[in-house]
Amino acid sequence: MDSIITQLAQELNQPDRYVENVVRLLDEGNTIPFIARYRKELHGAMDDTTLRNLEERLNYLRGLQERREAVKNAIAQQDKLTEELATAIDSAATLAEVEDLYRPYKQKRRTRATIAREKGLDVVFTGMVPHGEVADYYRLGDLFVTASTSETQGLTYFEALAAGVPVLCRRDPCVDGVVEDGINGWQYDSGEDFGRCLSSFCGDKVLRERMRAAARESSEKFSAEAFGAAAARLYASVEEDAMPAAVGARW
Repeated sequence: MDSIITQLAQELNQPDRYVENVVRLLDEGNTIPFIARYRKELHGAMDDTTLRNLEERLNYLRGLQERREAVKNAIAQQDKLTEELATAIDSAATLAEVEDLYRPYKQKRRTRATIAREKGLDVVFTGMVPHGEVADYYRLGDLFVTASTSETQGLTYFEALAAGVPVLCRRDPCVDGVVEDGINGWQYDSGEDFGRCLSSFCGDKVLRERMRAAARESSEKFSAEAFGAAAARLYASVEEDAMPAAVGARW
């Protein structure tokens, strides 16, 4: 803090004690107009412009100091902070200079893909794919695993099952009758339950083959043809129930 006071005093050509007084008043929450008008005895009658310049430079220099420390800590965590580099960072007069010194050590932003690779998973985030190729992407996996709590329509579950891929998902009343435990997948209730189901699937080849066949078979209940037939039956039953009332109303 003393170094910032000294630098501000030199830049503004003001006595250190006046600068220190203004900094204290600002830190206490006083405004520039208040300080300029009612605290002249503490700052030697600096005008509004000088006080505002002081405030702006104070904020910048404090931010600069914080960034210096953050950069040194980040480099130190990589065991690459030398005494010479630390001195150069402390001597940097601008944020741009600090960033220039940090750039060779700055790590790239960690994405989901990089995190997956760090854990030994070879994951490719494809983005949008043509509709006709969706099933092929599902078939790249042996099991469709999801922790989603918002699959209100369960569309991805239907797609996976139609591709012959069993589903392991969180228990959700919305997908009751779609994902059937031990038949075409599982709905799990906890982390332990998830691990048990996953271990069972990975450790039993016969179970995997049986579930794949069951996945394809169960998906037929939700095909466009099956949906259309069910809708037609519902319409027919509603129409039939309404017929007597309609006939009676004519008479």
